[in-house]
Amino acid sequence: MKMKAIFIVLNAALGAAFLVIFFAPLVLFGSDWFTITWARTWPIAIIFVVTLGSVDTYFLLNWTLFKGLEKEDWASVAGTLEHRIFRGGPVMASNVRILLNTYLVTSNTEGIVALEAYLQKKKATLVPKFGLAFGIPHLLSKDTAEAELFFRTLLTRPRLTDRDWVKWNHAFSLLQLKKTEDARQRLDELCEKVSDPILILLSLYLLDVLARNDSSLEAKVSARRAALKARYSPALLQKAIEKSSANMQVIVLSRLLQDAAQWLYATGNPVPASQEVH
Repeated sequence: MKMKAIFIVLNAALGAAFLVIFFAPLVLFGSDWFTITWARTWPIAIIFVVTLGSVDTYFLLNWTLFKGLEKEDWASVAGTLEHRIFRGGPVMASNVRILLNTYLVTSNTEGIVALEAYLQKKKATLVPKFGLAFGIPHLLSKDTAEAELFFRTLLTRPRLTDRDWVKWNHAFSLLQLKKTEDARQRLDELCEKVSDPILILLSLYLLDVLARNDSSLEAKVSARRAALKARYSPALLQKAIEKSSANMQVIVLSRLLQDAAQWLYATGNPVPASQEVH
């Protein structure tokens, strides 16, 4: 109903504006003045009508999609977008974005993998554009070697969106593969370069796993942990997490992030639950 109401109100408003702007001289000053003004303004009137027609055409072509989004009918939304993307026509980034979000909302990781494979052949430039979303099935996969390869390859692609998060994913995969030195190097670089407190926290949390037998690294992690703790109170950190809620990976890693937050504010030197990744 909302989309229908928007469509009707938009057409009524634009139609009324058209009548007022172009026909007010006829009502106020008569046909002679209207003829003079119309001779000058008719090109603008044509542009106005074409614009209104374009807006209406856009609404009508996307009506099924808009209705699905409004009703949160994700099956309908996915079906509409899959038809548009996989039928062989032009692949639009906006359609890929909405379909990815639909797959993520419905936990359809198989759909994400299939979409990635299709785009690698059809329009590979969109894969790094949505690299973080395409990486979620790999992040959750039990095949950590394949996940490491995916993230390592993705990091070589130009115009990669959310590159720092992809670097963290790669480091996490390396840690799971017990390639601890490589993981340590990448996590240390992230702590030095990024400003996102969520990413810093997750990086420190994993580094703390690697610092158990390394006094130098343990001291570095301890100092960084103290600095982060001093800068962000639990309330401020929670606000930062909520602000990052649009990042689907923050939701996927919510349990790990919760453990990391408890570690950050705990007294003493608790053993991170992330040691389970070994």
